[in-house]
Amino acid sequence: MIARTTYICSIAHVASLLGEELRIVEVIISNDDNPTYGNIVSLQTGPETYITALIDEGIEELREMLTAACCATKGR
Repeated sequence: MIARTTYICSIAHVASLLGEELRIVEVIISNDDNPTYGNIVSLQTGPETYITALIDEGIEELREMLTAACCATKGR
């Protein structure tokens, strides 16, 4: 069975959910080496206005990346 996207959240909301600063989330997802293509979407909020958002798989991927980075930092 193929997993389906069940929700999309703005990166501001994702940062809040994960207890991270918005700027950190912005930097991580702007790096081409980080989140998987397709997990980041542009959400149109007006005629010419867009915000960056993550689908549920992208949120989980970001959570795992942040956890790994935190663990790697604590291990130093």
